[in-house]
Amino acid sequence: MQDEEKTKNQLIDELVALRQRVIEFEISQTQYQQTESALRESFERFRLLVDSAQDYAILTLEPNGNVASWNSGAERILGYSSAEIIGQHGSCIFTPEDRKESEDKKELRTAATFGRADDERWHMRADGTRFWGSGIVTPLLDSAGNLLGFSKIMRDMTERKQAEEQIQRLNTDLERQVTERTAQLQQAFEFEATLKRISDKVRDSLDESQILQTAVQELALVLDIICCDTALYNLVDCTSTICYEYTVEDDEGTLKTPSSIGRVVQMADVPEVYRQLLQGQYFQFCDLTLDPIRSQVAVLSCPIVDDRGCWEIYGCSTIKTMPLMN
Repeated sequence: MQDEEKTKNQLIDELVALRQRVIEFEISQTQYQQTESALRESFERFRLLVDSAQDYAILTLEPNGNVASWNSGAERILGYSSAEIIGQHGSCIFTPEDRKESEDKKELRTAATFGRADDERWHMRADGTRFWGSGIVTPLLDSAGNLLGFSKIMRDMTERKQAEEQIQRLNTDLERQVTERTAQLQQAFEFEATLKRISDKVRDSLDESQILQTAVQELALVLDIICCDTALYNLVDCTSTICYEYTVEDDEGTLKTPSSIGRVVQMADVPEVYRQLLQGQYFQFCDLTLDPIRSQVAVLSCPIVDDRGCWEIYGCSTIKTMPLMN
């Protein structure tokens, strides 16, 4: 009788324990279902958040670089639908020159090694057009630190890039203009100083020869040229005679270009030159003829006028740079 009572009590205890385990299982199952539901809701909220980011291309890549997910912003910016791009390699959005340099692979390696990779470069849309994409690539890891893939968030910053390039061009152009203007002002100061030196030297002189010789020498010095000379016209004989000259010497005291003092030129021999000078025009040219005295030189010719504006009485001033190479 006691044995039966003991067995009965054991059965009751086992039934109570079993019932307790059933209750615990039901609670665990309920908690699992609640957790699963919460995860689904959280994933759905995340999906809606990602898809609502129309200004951002958000995508994930498998470890080998194939596209695993693609939001609506990526579709709008890059032109591929999810059906078209998922499963394709992510390198398709890189430019041909970047693919040739394996920049897509370098980007993933950098992200895997350092935890992120900045993505600032030109990218390709599905239609072949380019845009400047700015974003970041980060690795996706499990709890053990194993690589599951990569996430990439990118924005179309083409307008900003173009604005920056335009600003850079404007800055470069402004710097060039400032440099040119500074050089012009410096040149103007030098010319003013030259005129002052000439004026100081001939202020009290009425000697035309001294005035012209001083002007020729100062022009050659301030312009840093090898030769400057002045020719006077004889319009009756239609000749031009070099009467004043300043020629630079080399370190050994030898003239860098032979002297032409006293040389007489028949205007009819070079009508294209004297036609412009007799019309009061300044002009520059390269004399490519093999002159036995001057060789080949670059020349700037200027008419000379008196205080009444009469150039016919005087002639022209010729400025010559270094001889040209044959």
